Formats: sequence, structure tokens, C-alpha cells
Amino acid sequence: MEEPDAKPEMRAIPALPEKFSEGRDELNFAEFPLGTIAERIDPAVKTLHFEDRIFDKSKNDWIPRKLTITGSDAYGLPTSTDDEVLLGLIQLSKIQQFKDRRVFFSRYQLIKLLRWPVNGQSYDRIDQALNRWIGVTLYYQNAWRDRETNQWVDEKFHILERIKIYSQENERSRPKPEAGQGSFEFASSFFVWNDAVYRSFTSGNIKTLDYNFVLELQSSISRRLYRFLDKRFYKARSLTFELKNLAYEHIGLSRNSPVADLKRKLLSAIDELVEKQFLKPSPKEHRFRKERAGVWHVHFEKADFVPVVPKPSPEAKPRQGASEADRTDATVIVQKLVDAGVRFETAVELAGKYPADYIESKIQLTEHLTNTKSKKVSDNPPGFLITAIRTDIPLPRTFITPEQKQAKEEAKIKRRETLQQQEAKRKEREETAERERRKTIDQFWASLPKGERVSAQAEAISRADRMYQELLAKGGSLAQAARQNLFDDYALERLSQG
Repeated sequence: MEEPDAKPEMRAIPALPEKFSEGRDELNFAEFPLGTIAERIDPAVKTLHFEDRIFDKSKNDWIPRKLTITGSDAYGLPTSTDDEVLLGLIQLSKIQQFKDRRVFFSRYQLIKLLRWPVNGQSYDRIDQALNRWIGVTLYYQNAWRDRETNQWVDEKFHILERIKIYSQENERSRPKPEAGQGSFEFASSFFVWNDAVYRSFTSGNIKTLDYNFVLELQSSISRRLYRFLDKRFYKARSLTFELKNLAYEHIGLSRNSPVADLKRKLLSAIDELVEKQFLKPSPKEHRFRKERAGVWHVHFEKADFVPVVPKPSPEAKPRQGASEADRTDATVIVQKLVDAGVRFETAVELAGKYPADYIESKIQLTEHLTNTKSKKVSDNPPGFLITAIRTDIPLPRTFITPEQKQAKEEAKIKRRETLQQQEAKRKEREETAERERRKTIDQFWASLPKGERVSAQAEAISRADRMYQELLAKGGSLAQAARQNLFDDYALERLSQG
């Protein structure tokens, strides 16, 4: 930490844009998790492993990939919160156009970028995350994509090589730019990227990331799944993965989780991504498909979704040759302007010069900023409204009109009803299929003479694999269920053979 009386090196850095959405993600970091998906981890666990196989076109063969992550004894492995901070550091570098490995920043700026509350707890979380990242070592075996050679290579490194925090730098003490210099702010803290990471940035091994979308996601599993799929959707809009491989190796779910838990946790994240129109909705039986005992696949399709952005306001031009309808609109809009605090004479002037729908949009803008306690309008809302009309101050990208909000809510209700109807039909189909299946199996056993039936059941049990043998040996309800499954599989096999 910097001594209170020390004079730290200070840099002018770009201020955070009012609306920052077009972020960046490093492609290797999007492929494998860099820590636990949970917010807490057993302090005794100091190492994580992730591995898979991928087809390498240059070798025309499948190659194994492995990532080993080790944490320091003092601070341990990164958590999902630390992953948020690392992604924020990438965005700080993007805002500074990846010009230097050493990135000056302030913790206040990073907290605002992460949209965390500005309080002591957030500062502590930032410090804890930085302590973890400086102590984490990554060992990539055939798993780091070198953009310069387009090869999978081995790399071993710390993500961050150095961090310097000026402890006196906070929201109150940080130097302020002079009036008219709102495009930058000052910072004395900095971090330094490892050379391998920085070369990956500057060689173009990064992708565009909808940073607003990531921050809006409520679940760490949703965020991890989104970053992985958003990378993989680059070449195909339809993707299928082996369930355990996706969940264990690319999302970071516990290897102790049975298939049912994996499906439940992933489905919750998938539902959020469907709700936000990143993924297409799909019935559960299509989303998850069983290939054989213990092996499931999960399927995704990217939704054809373009975020709704309000159209630019019409150019403010004087109105000529106003019709009777225009005059009626002007009378209504004059009253709305007066209700908003504009003097009557000024309201009449504005209503005579600008279209009613244009003025209406500026009234909605002013109301929106007032409700969100924006400093732009807090001192003089009527004055801001007049300026917005005359200078055509644009609506924020995130602004939603009452009509759009209602339409969005109606669409949400309709989607929910559609999904509920699809789920009801799916259940009905499954129940019908199960009844038919049960009927077919029962008819098969009933058709066999008693002696042949006993022999067939004995043969079915003799085919049991080790897992079934253990269940049968335990007795009780599990043994009964195992025996029934063996009889059912045997019957279906006999029936398929004619």
C-alpha cells in the first residue's frame, strides 16, 4: 500500500462512458473456467482441473486439453465474484484501447464499472479479488490458443504480474478534472497484465462482449454459460455438448453433482438466457437427450434477437402549414409542457415549432432522468426539458417508453404461457408414451407361458452389469426397481427382435 504522505505517480485516464456496453472477452478465458463457480470455496481446496478433447484441423486429429489452476495458501482460489472483477479489468483495458500492459485505474472507477454499491465492502471485495488473481497460477497443457501461430500451446503464468493500490484514492479524495474535462479522470493505482495475456489481447484473440447483458444476468452459472456459448456461437447457431463435459469442464460445476442436479442447475441458467432472448426456447426433452446409461447431451440454439434500441428522434425543424389535427396535438402538448413546469408562453412557442411526438419523447426523457435522480435534471427539470427539445438531447439506449414497457410485459406473459402450454403438452406426451410402453411390456410377459417367463426373467437378471448387481444385492426398494428395469429392458429388446 502507498504511504499516506507519499506522492504517487498519477495518470489521466479515460472516464467511464455514461453507457458502456460493447465490452471485450479474451477467448481462452471464455473457454475454461478460471475458478470455482460458487461465491465461496473450501479453503482446503487449492487446485482445480479442467480438461476436454478438441479436434485440431492442423493435425487432423483429436487432442487432449487440460487447464490446472492453483491458488495461494493465503488467499486461495478465485470465486465467481473474483471472475467478475477480472472481466472488469479487461473492460478497463478495452476503454484504454489495450495500449499498455500497465493499466492505471482507480478502485472507485472499477466499482462503478461493475455496478456495485460504492461502500467499504465493495472496496474490500476488489482488494480480495486482486490478491487472489496475483497469487493464482494457470497451467495450460495444449489448451492456450496462440493467435499468432493459430496453434494450441502450453502456457504457464500468473494473469497479473504486479498490482499497486494507492490506498488514499477513493471517491472523495481522488483528484477531479477541471470543468470541461469530463472525458477523463485521474488515477494512481495500476495493475500489469502478464505478457502472454497481453499478447493475446493485442494479437486479436478477443471477441466483442455485450457487457451490459453480462451484468444483467443474475446467476454466476448464467454468466459463465453465456460467455462460453457466445464464443462457440461464432461458427454455428446450433450447438450440442455432452452434458457432464459442459457442466464439469466448461462451467465449473461440482464433479460430485449427479446428472439430475446438473440438469436442474443448468436449466435454471438456460431459462434466464431464454428469458433474455439469447437462446431459443426448447422443450426439456429436446434440450436434454439421453444417449445411453449415464450419458446425456444438451442442445442449444441461438435466438434471432436484436436488442430494441429506441429510434433516433426526428430532426427538430420548424413546422409549416399545420393542419387542424396538428393544432389539436399542439394544444395537448402545451398542457403537458405546462404540467412539466414550462412557462405557458415558452410551451406555446415550442409546440408551434416542433412535432408533438418529438416533444413527447423529450418529456418522457426528462421524467425518466428525474425518476432515476440524475444530476442532469435535479437542479432544474423544466430548464433541462426546454434544452432537450431545442438541442435534441438523445434518449438513453436503455430507455423504454411506457408503450414499449407494456409490450415487453405482454410478450413476457405470452412467452410464459407458451412455455407452460408446451410443458403441459410435453408431460401429456410423456405420460401417454409411458402408458403405451408399460402396456406393451406387460402384454409381452403375459404372453409367455409360466416356465418360459421364469427362464426369461432369470436371463434378464444374468445380464445385469456391476451397478445393477450391487443394487440387487442390497435388497429393498432399490433392488425391486433395479429388477423391474432389467425385466423392462429385456422385454423391449425381445420385442424389437420380432
